Amino acid sequence: MLKRSKLARVGVKRASGSLVRKPIKKSVTGQTGGNKRKPKTPEAKLKAELWELCKKITRTRYGNTCYTCEAPNLVGSNWHTGHFIPSSICGLYLRYDLRNLRPQCFRCNIRLSSNGSAFYRKLVDDCGQPYVDTIFSDKLRDTKSNKAFYQNLIDEYKTILSGEYS
Repeated sequence: MLKRSKLARVGVKRASGSLVRKPIKKSVTGQTGGNKRKPKTPEAKLKAELWELCKKITRTRYGNTCYTCEAPNLVGSNWHTGHFIPSSICGLYLRYDLRNLRPQCFRCNIRLSSNGSAFYRKLVDDCGQPYVDTIFSDKLRDTKSNKAFYQNLIDEYKTILSGEYS
C-alpha cells in the first residue's frame, strides 16, 4: 500500500476509499498538425522556415502525385517531401537543395525509405544521367552551418516562390 505522500507524487488520489488517477493536462502549442515544439534558437527558426519554403516550392512544381509510385491526390499527412539522397547522409548542402526533393506519399517516403530505386529510375528518365551524377557529386560538397547560409537560401527560395505564383 502506498503512503499518502507517495500518492501525491505518482499522480493518484484517494476518492471514497479507491485510488483514482488524476487527469494529465497536455499543453496546447497552438500549431496545427499536433503538439510540435516550436524552434527555440534563431538558427532552428531559420531551418524551419527554409524547410517550409522547400515544401511549398516542391509541391508547386510537381503537384500532388507521388513521384516514385505515382499515387494520385496526395493530401494532408500522406503528402511528404522526400529526398533522393536521404537527408541523414546527404549533408547540409543537399538537404535543402530543390534538385534533391520531390513529393512522395507516406508509404514511399517513410515505409520504403524514399523508395530509392524507383526514385533513381524516374529521375534518370525525367532529367538525365548527368543531372543525377551532379547530385551525387554535390553529396561530397562540404558546407558550414551558419545563419548566413540559411538566410541566403531563404531569400533565394522566396524569389523563386513569388516567380512561380505570378
